[in-house]
Amino acid sequence: MGFMMSRLPGNFIEMPSCPGSNYNVDLADHLLAQKEGAGKRLLLMGHLDTVFFLNNSFQEFYREGNMMYGPGVADMQGGLVVLLYALRL
Repeated sequence: MGFMMSRLPGNFIEMPSCPGSNYNVDLADHLLAQKEGAGKRLLLMGHLDTVFFLNNSFQEFYREGNMMYGPGVADMQGGLVVLLYALRL
């Protein structure tokens, strides 16, 4: 689609104030896509995946009635597809 791509390095974030936990977050790199042009500027953001440490309690999938619980059950895949189609327009 003609975007200039660059990668921004992630970072390590200490999370001492996160209630109920004492873990840190090691963020992945960020992908930045830019395109020159006239008109208004627009920022679209999304994430590719959410991964929890193996010893995290949020590893199991289960269902209660019509509700599902677990990592990735309400994730960003559909939003990324919408984002790509918006960029194509």
